[in-house]
Amino acid sequence: MPESSELLNEAFELIEKGDYAQARFLLQPILDESPDNEDALWVYAHAVEDPDEGRATLLQLKRLNPDYPGLQPMLAQVGLAQTPTYASVEPVRDSSAETTQSDVSPLSGDFSDDDFDFESVDEETIIAESSGGGRSCLYLILAGLIILVVTLLILNAAGILQPAGDESQGVDNPTATVDQSSQATADTQNVATDPFDAASLATSLENVNLAEQGVELSETALGQTIIVYVCQLPGPNATDTIRTVFETVAQQAALGDATSIGVGLTDCNTNTVLRSLGTSIDAAKAYSQGESDETTFESTWQPF
Repeated sequence: MPESSELLNEAFELIEKGDYAQARFLLQPILDESPDNEDALWVYAHAVEDPDEGRATLLQLKRLNPDYPGLQPMLAQVGLAQTPTYASVEPVRDSSAETTQSDVSPLSGDFSDDDFDFESVDEETIIAESSGGGRSCLYLILAGLIILVVTLLILNAAGILQPAGDESQGVDNPTATVDQSSQATADTQNVATDPFDAASLATSLENVNLAEQGVELSETALGQTIIVYVCQLPGPNATDTIRTVFETVAQQAALGDATSIGVGLTDCNTNTVLRSLGTSIDAAKAYSQGESDETTFESTWQPF
C-alpha cells in the first residue's frame, strides 16, 4: 500500500479535478486504519459531497486539533464558527437613593392666608419704588456709556486702534503660508511605497525551501497577493513554515500594491500546489511586531 502522504497528495489532485468519489475511495482506507489522522480528515472534508457529512468531518477535526491551519475560516464558511455568549447583567439598584413617601417629613407649622397680608402694601409705595428703580437703571446705562468712551480714547491714544487701511501691517504674509503648504503637499506626494521586487523577497526567505514558482504578485480572492511557493506538504508540520513566510514578508519594504500575503504548499516532486493559505499584510505586520499572539494570528489565515 502506498505511503499515506502519497495517497493524500493523489487525493488532493483528484479533488482539484472534481473527481470527489475517487478521492474518497483513496482516503477511506486511511481513515479506517487511523480515524484520528488530521490531514486525512482535512482532505476528506473537501472530498465529500454531502454537506452534513462535511460538517461532521470538520467537527471531528476540530475536536482533535482546533488550531489546525485553515480550520477556523472553513468552520466560519459552513456556519460552524463559535460566537461569544454574554451573560445578562441585572441593573444594580441603589437602595440608598430610593425615597419613600414616609421618608419625606411634612413642613412643620400651620400657615394661613392671614400670615401674608398683601393688602397692607400701600399703592403709593409700589409706584415710588417703581419710579426709583427706573432712575437707577438709567444711571447704570449712562455710567456704562461713559466708561466705554473713556476706554476708546485710551486705546486710541496708545496707538492700539489702527485705521482700516493699515490692517495689513498686523497680518502675516499669506503668500508664505500658501507656499509652505504647497511644499508640504508636494513632499507628501513624492513619498511612495517601494515597488514589488520578487528577487528581493526571495532573498529574504533564505531559510525557506522555495518551490520552482518562487515568489509572484497575483490577484486572488484576497486582493493583490504576494504568493510564496514553498516545498512543503500540508499538515501540522506546515504551520511553522507558513508563519515564518508571513512574518518575514511582512517585514520587507518591496511589497508594491499588495494587500495580502499567501503561501502555496507545493509537492516539489511533481511541482503541484496542494494547498494555498493567505492573510492580510496588516495582520502579518501586527504579529511580527508583537501586537498579536499565534492563536489570534492563525485565525486570520484563509484558504484561496
